[in-house]
Amino acid sequence: MSEFENKIAIVTGAAGGIGEEICDVLAGQGIHVVMADKSPNLELIYENFKTKYPENKGFAVTLDLTQESEVENLVNQTVERLGRLDIMVNNAGVIQSMQAITELPLEVVNFVMDVNFKGVFLGSKYAARQMKKQKSCSIINTGSWYGKRGYKYFAGYCCLAIVAKSAFFRCMCVICVLRKVYGAKPSHS
Repeated sequence: MSEFENKIAIVTGAAGGIGEEICDVLAGQGIHVVMADKSPNLELIYENFKTKYPENKGFAVTLDLTQESEVENLVNQTVERLGRLDIMVNNAGVIQSMQAITELPLEVVNFVMDVNFKGVFLGSKYAARQMKKQKSCSIINTGSWYGKRGYKYFAGYCCLAIVAKSAFFRCMCVICVLRKVYGAKPSHS
């Protein structure tokens, strides 16, 4: 029996890649996983997940992480259906097309910031509210190593979203520690 058996987790960006793998690893430890993503492929991926983990009580939620009410509803729905929220994995992210900063449209910058920063902010905000009530907190915010190094054709992604997300991670840890929300650990990036 795993120490994580019957914990409840939300994973954003769950419809493929790293997010899908995170769901698999968590479920393998006995964690009930709520899979969240905007992708129309989410339902198919969730069906495959349930075939592999039929005892898992998690479910799939299609949402837009840039919409505050949808993220709040994700957390509320998880708590209503499963009783609590133990782990929040803010994994969803997008990357821009290769463009020099001199050619990068503001719409692309806004989209990258909305998903990669605001999505993490909103997920952390509503998960932390719930976890504060429970006096437990495990919020995992994934990020890219691109934020540690600039790339001339990915300025909107590297400099804006990843650096902003990294600063947010550090601020959130300080706030959690000062307010005594349990389980916050600063990033070593």
